[in-house]
Amino acid sequence: MMRHGGRGADARCSAGMCAAAAAVLTGALCAAAWAAESAIALTAPVAVAPECLRQDRRIQRQPAAAWAGEVCLVAWCDGTRQADSPTADIYCARVDGAGKPLDPTGIRVCGAGDLQEWPAVASDGSSFLVVWQDFRNGRDYDIYAARVGADGRVLDPDGFAVCARAGNQARPAVAFAGGNWIVVWMDARQYPVYGLYAARVSPEGKVLDADGRAIDAEDPGKIQKAMPTTRSWLGDRHYWWNALSSRFHPSAASDGQRVMVCYLREVHANKTTAWAVVVNPADCAPAGPPRQVPGEPRDRVAVASTADGWITAFDHWISGWSPTPRLAACRLDAAGAPRDAVPNRTDDKPGEPQSPLMLDLQKLIAGAGAGEYQQGKGHFTFWQSAVACGPSPTALVAGEYGWRTKGKPADLHFAIVLARFDCVAGRFIDEPPTVAARGDDGVCVRHPALARSADRRTLLVYEKDAGVDRLTIESALVNAR
Repeated sequence: MMRHGGRGADARCSAGMCAAAAAVLTGALCAAAWAAESAIALTAPVAVAPECLRQDRRIQRQPAAAWAGEVCLVAWCDGTRQADSPTADIYCARVDGAGKPLDPTGIRVCGAGDLQEWPAVASDGSSFLVVWQDFRNGRDYDIYAARVGADGRVLDPDGFAVCARAGNQARPAVAFAGGNWIVVWMDARQYPVYGLYAARVSPEGKVLDADGRAIDAEDPGKIQKAMPTTRSWLGDRHYWWNALSSRFHPSAASDGQRVMVCYLREVHANKTTAWAVVVNPADCAPAGPPRQVPGEPRDRVAVASTADGWITAFDHWISGWSPTPRLAACRLDAAGAPRDAVPNRTDDKPGEPQSPLMLDLQKLIAGAGAGEYQQGKGHFTFWQSAVACGPSPTALVAGEYGWRTKGKPADLHFAIVLARFDCVAGRFIDEPPTVAARGDDGVCVRHPALARSADRRTLLVYEKDAGVDRLTIESALVNAR
């Protein structure tokens, strides 16, 4: 069973930072102004906080973003988790409606000891709540939060605990609905498996569900039945928890009245499935049973509200001898039931058309110069997705991809792509997708996040990694007609 967000007894998990060698991003990636002839156009990318430095080093990663009125708040993890000096804080900065960064030195939200990582941010329309996983106690991760005003003032310096019980609480998500913020996280209180828990936070910063409430967790009876009587971590031939399932990597979206939470379940042999559950903000309880989302994702499932339900976006794996990731989307109805059937083996049959629910980034972006993705053969890719949707029936989907040039294992390439998805017809509109950012010659671009304002302004943020000490959060306004 994988360890998600854990430390303490577990080894420090990956920082999510690319180890690409230092180099300069080549070529002009985006137009400096809107391109009238393009269905998707971007402003020139800019660093959100170019003067936010640590001993002359820039280490900004894991961005998240949300709009409140005329400003978008971008939050990130600032610092390193290297074993000899783990120091990572939570910072934020505002971007105005024209895409101009307003806080070049950044705003420190939390500077507590040790590690603060994986922030998420949501807006109530006039202010923000930033949440993150926090290792300040030196034993395990807890969930902390802080309110930030639209003027950039941090109302809760260093944050307050949302859930700080024994065991890891990690990888939070947050949305605002029904007058409260709903914070969701993965929780190891049933260790070694993780469950999904949630708590309400009032606009005044009061935690209304101190210990959190389970919204999907493994059945205690199933755990007891699987556990050896000797309480040993190992069985005779395999890990005894192979038959159990962890819930992890939640994302959350609001339609104003309810919150949709999408997440993954992991079982034996790293098999993952996507799930969705609606949370009632009145009592932080599930409004119905969790429903499985069709597809085979490996990374977080992004979610946004639509006019009549929800839209999810994720990396989808085509099964077979050479499993290949696609960028996929799936519509859900208001209760979270899937409206689309994402096929498992579309491209394995010669001549069968590509499903309109997915984009083959290997063919559309990497091209003929790259060998197909081969799991376990030294090839690699990243799979983070993001999605944003407003009153329009069209959603905007972002995805990341990485590949090597065929026959040149050291020739690395990265791209963040954008494509429109028709939420009425249930299909991607743009093929090929627009390349919003690209990294070559040792530069990595990854971890896209999208935020859409009430008046349909969309901000794309992502990591640009030009070396170990040159990780920058960049942003660009997106015009998608």
